[in-house]
Amino acid sequence: MDSGCCHLVLDATRTLHMDSTGVSALVGWYQRLDVVGGSLGVTGLHDGLLRMFTILGLDNVMSLKPGPAATA
Repeated sequence: MDSGCCHLVLDATRTLHMDSTGVSALVGWYQRLDVVGGSLGVTGLHDGLLRMFTILGLDNVMSLKPGPAATA
């Protein structure tokens, strides 16, 4: 972002858990990008993270894409 990136997409395929620190980091990145007319997206979200992000309302400000279904 400091080098001029204004559209950022993060791959969360290997992320199974995110605590409040991780969520705060995403919100901070969204805020920095929003100021310059940019966007933040997160792809590969597992069901639990997608549900949490939706409950927090992040689906209203970020592009959220589900990942592959969990296998047993």
